[in-house]
Amino acid sequence: MGLEVSGVPETMLWTLHNRASEALRDDGVIRDPECLRVYRGIEYDYEARFGNASPSHGVRSRVVDAEIRRFAATHPRPTIVNLGEGLETQRYRLADLEVRWMSVDVAEALAVRERLIPPDDTHVHLAASALDAAWADAVPEGPVHVTAQGLLMYFEEQEVDGLIRMLAARFPGAWLSFDTIPEWLSRRSMHGWKLTPSYTVPRMPFGISRRELPAKMARLVPGSVTREIPYSFPRGAGRWLAPLLSATPVLGSHTPSIWTVELPTRP
Repeated sequence: MGLEVSGVPETMLWTLHNRASEALRDDGVIRDPECLRVYRGIEYDYEARFGNASPSHGVRSRVVDAEIRRFAATHPRPTIVNLGEGLETQRYRLADLEVRWMSVDVAEALAVRERLIPPDDTHVHLAASALDAAWADAVPEGPVHVTAQGLLMYFEEQEVDGLIRMLAARFPGAWLSFDTIPEWLSRRSMHGWKLTPSYTVPRMPFGISRRELPAKMARLVPGSVTREIPYSFPRGAGRWLAPLLSATPVLGSHTPSIWTVELPTRP
């Protein structure tokens, strides 16, 4: 199947490339046959467009999988809302859980997803921007875990703030799992970050220091609990460099990071 996507929606193919390449490895951090089915079902020259694959998005998927399992273990029959999900195949990796899945994405991206990953009664698709609070009306009562993998960095900071406040108001007691990039990487993207000669990463206006994120969440949503989940690269220089950088006071604040924020319940 051929695809024509551009801008932020095209990043779904970049992350798919990285996850699938990790799933193909004998020592990969994820096992994901459905990801490989989707990957192979698209006529696209991934390496020419995005270059050699990185384990980063496979690591991120593994971390968020674990957070969803942790939430589901203590919250019966929750709804998992995936914002900007793209071609993520998380629902298959976690098929043993008794959960309801909702994918919220812009219409262009969701149309691509539905050609490869169709919705059904327990896997609902909603064509909407994550910033449009109206999608929250479709979420059923009960425990909610919201994920935003590779999404928030594409918004302006005030949009991120508004989204988090909306989630806290609409889903008290929910968990929110997301990743962030540092400010230097955000600046690089704003000046044209060419991943390869043929692919320029879309602008990513929102970057934040790892040291600043917990305080920001506390200001936005008083009473919330913020946890960082460290990146753990499976091989190569990243295996020892990532924890070393994270432990370094100055350099450690300027690395990508993954977080879960436990939103407060109503008093």
